[in-house]
Formats: sequence, C-alpha cells, structure tokens
Amino acid sequence: MYVVVFGKVKLALTAQNGSEKVMEILHPGQSFAEAVMFLNRPCPVMAQFLEDGLLLHVSAEVIFGAIASDPGFAQRMLAGLSLRLHSMVRDVERYSVENSLQRVISYLLQEGQPACNGRVVHLPVNKNLIASRLNLTPETFSRVLHQLVESVLVEVRGRDIVLMDVEGMQQLVS
Repeated sequence: MYVVVFGKVKLALTAQNGSEKVMEILHPGQSFAEAVMFLNRPCPVMAQFLEDGLLLHVSAEVIFGAIASDPGFAQRMLAGLSLRLHSMVRDVERYSVENSLQRVISYLLQEGQPACNGRVVHLPVNKNLIASRLNLTPETFSRVLHQLVESVLVEVRGRDIVLMDVEGMQQLVS
C-alpha cells in the first residue's frame, strides 16, 4: 500500500480511448491500494501526482505483521477500508439519483469551510478534475457554477467559491 507524505495524488480509471474518470483525490496522510494488497491483485486505478509529492510504500509483509501483533491496527485498517467503501457507495448513489446541480451543491456544502465572510470552498485541484470526480463534463460543471452565481447562491473568486446562501443551497439539494 502507499501513503501520501506530501502532495496530491489523483486516482483514476482510464478507458482504452484515453478518457479518464477521477475516482478520488488524495491528500497528505491518506493511503491507497490497501484492498488490492489483501487480494494480491494489480491495482485497477492509475495513481498520478497532481503536484510535487512523495509516496511512502509500505510492504504487505509489514502490514500483515502489524495486523497479527496489534488487533487495534487491524480494526483501524478495516475502518479505513469501510469508510472508502461507504464513500464509493455514496458516489454511486449520487450519480444515480442526483442531477448535476444537486451533485455540485452537495460537493460545495461538503467541502465548505467557515470563513469571515461565510463559508468558502477552496478548489484543491482544477475544475476539470473536480468535474470528473462528480461524474460531470467540465462544461456541465462550469454551467452549474454559472447558474449558482446567477442565482446569487455562490460567488466565484478564482479557485475560491464563497457560499453566499447555504440555506438556499440546502433547499435545492433536498
């Protein structure tokens, strides 16, 4: 398995025609390839740094030794894998039942951090990657952001998106 020490890593599925679907964007402290380590199979996703970074490779033997000697470690590994599975099920649910507006609003509400002028979302990567993560085309993502700006629900300032009307956004999602 691998742990991101610093930098951002994109996990994506790549189709034969070259198109890709971003599955997850990992930040420092997050790990990947745990499940395939247990299955002893190749990793089905491609991992790519989005900026300068460093990965720590942890061998299966080290992990299996830690699991054997520390039940708490095994529980934390299971909890991490369970969280990732739960997140993927939630993603499939969103793609299946939410329209593009609801997906973008849900993302913004989830990522929004309190700031002096309301809640702000700093887009950690470019909009194309976020669109792919939300199972949208870049054009649809931009169109939805424009719609939210016109509705005075958000204000876009480069990579920062100020959530101007959180309650209004929550109403559109539900």
